[in-house]
Amino acid sequence: MAQERPVLAPRTEPIEAVVEDGKEALLFIPLDIESFRSDLSKLLKISDLRQSLGQSARRLIEERHTWQHNAARVLECLDKKFN
Repeated sequence: MAQERPVLAPRTEPIEAVVEDGKEALLFIPLDIESFRSDLSKLLKISDLRQSLGQSARRLIEERHTWQHNAARVLECLDKKFN
């Protein structure tokens, strides 16, 4: 995602908590080969979609998932626990 590449991932809770289907990634139904095949085909055929997903994924990483963001969340949790 940080390299501005499109993501194709299974639609599962940990992943859905981070990315939005059709915005930062394409999420296929787990264990559904047709869902996977359909989304992979879209990525292979539609260059604008690849570019859009990649750009949105990069923005998401920059806005919410840098090391600075992670450190701030850890400090916030520690502050809540000990104050």
